[in-house]
Amino acid sequence: GKAFSKMARDAQLVDKACSSTDIDLIFAKIKPKGERKVTVEQFDDGLAEIAARKGVEYDAVVGLVAASGGPQFVGTKGDTFVAT
Repeated sequence: GKAFSKMARDAQLVDKACSSTDIDLIFAKIKPKGERKVTVEQFDDGLAEIAARKGVEYDAVVGLVAASGGPQFVGTKGDTFVAT
């Protein structure tokens, strides 16, 4: 669920038409009960559901996911440590 939500945020699929709560509900809908991961087919179903919620074509959603280039990791960076 967490990775699916991050993918949606990174691909800029989360907006007023499809909130992060909607993304969580879509993931819960597509994954089998008791499972934590989804298959490629289930992932495609999830993207189709996102497209339907947003009112856009499936291919547009796939294009945004593909263009996102994978996960973006952001956070703080520590100072460079120099031993003296």
